[in-house]
Amino acid sequence: MKRFKLLFTRYVAMLIVATLAACGKESPTEPDRISSSIALSSRSVIITAIGQTLQINATVLDQDNNVLTGATVAWSSSNPAVAAVSSSGLVTVLSGGIAEIRATSGGVSALANVQVSQAAVSVAIAPTSVTLALLGESVQLEAEAYDSGNAPIPVASFTWSSSNPTVATVSSTGLVTAVSNGTTRITAESQSVTSSIEVVVEIPD
Repeated sequence: MKRFKLLFTRYVAMLIVATLAACGKESPTEPDRISSSIALSSRSVIITAIGQTLQINATVLDQDNNVLTGATVAWSSSNPAVAAVSSSGLVTVLSGGIAEIRATSGGVSALANVQVSQAAVSVAIAPTSVTLALLGESVQLEAEAYDSGNAPIPVASFTWSSSNPTVATVSSTGLVTAVSNGTTRITAESQSVTSSIEVVVEIPD
């Protein structure tokens, strides 16, 4: 009986020691979640009009590729004269060119390439009509192309043509020259968009 009590006492003591040891050990903790990568809603875009805006959304992912909710994202533009970006990722186009929009969070970043290439939707010619009264008389026409935001396209190039070059010719720079009496239309074309004006030649007998 005494032997049994002794063994039981030792067993209880060992159990207590084991329990205390287990309690003394630190329970394993999950590693801190950190920003590992950023996914952007747009990575490469071409914008065709000044003044247009584009919202870029950033999703921050942790080391396990899970969404890191509440992560702070900082935005910047490599060329704010071309495209500015707000603190929420809203891009506003200011001029033609290329800009990289960078989203940064926790030491990692992602880039979106923004190319601004204005597309012509209308062409205007000045003056809007011309009358020439002398053989060989010339007048210089000016053309301007505009994008969908009605912003002028400073780098636009034009092709000029005359519907009746026997009445008046037009040079590659828009210089109109009277040839003989009659009427013709002078057309300026840029990016397949055209505009034309009437030119009347009235040379007295």
